[in-house]
Amino acid sequence: MKEPQNIVEFKTMVGRILGQLYSEHPIEIDRDAGTFFGNEVLDDQESDLFDSTVSYLVRSGYIHQDKQFYLQLTDTAWEVLQKPNPLQDTKSIGETLYEWMKETGQDTAKDGIKSLVPVALTALYKAITAAG
Repeated sequence: MKEPQNIVEFKTMVGRILGQLYSEHPIEIDRDAGTFFGNEVLDDQESDLFDSTVSYLVRSGYIHQDKQFYLQLTDTAWEVLQKPNPLQDTKSIGETLYEWMKETGQDTAKDGIKSLVPVALTALYKAITAAG
C-alpha cells in the first residue's frame, strides 16, 4: 500500500530538520525555515509543514525550543542519532540524515530518508519512553 503524500512529505521534513540540527549540534539554530532551506523559497504549504513538523518534534521530546525560537537536539535525540545507521552501517543515523538532507532533490536521497526516518523516530520514541 502506498503511503499518503502528507506522510512522505512529513518524513522528508523530519529528516531534513534532524539532519541539520545534528550537523550543527550542540549549537542552537534559529527556527526560521531559511536556516534549514537556505535560498530555497518555501510556498505556504511547505512553510506550514515545516512549522507543524518542528512543533511535533518539540512536543515529542526530540528537539528543544527556547523562548527565542532557537532549536537544538535533546540529549536523547543526540544519542540516538549517534547510533549506526542500520541501512548503511559505516555512518551514524545523524550523518546519513545530514548527507541525504543536502541531496533532497535526488530520488535516492528521498527514498533513503523515507526508509531511515521511521527507524530514527522509533529509536527516539523507545529511548524517551524508557527514560520517562
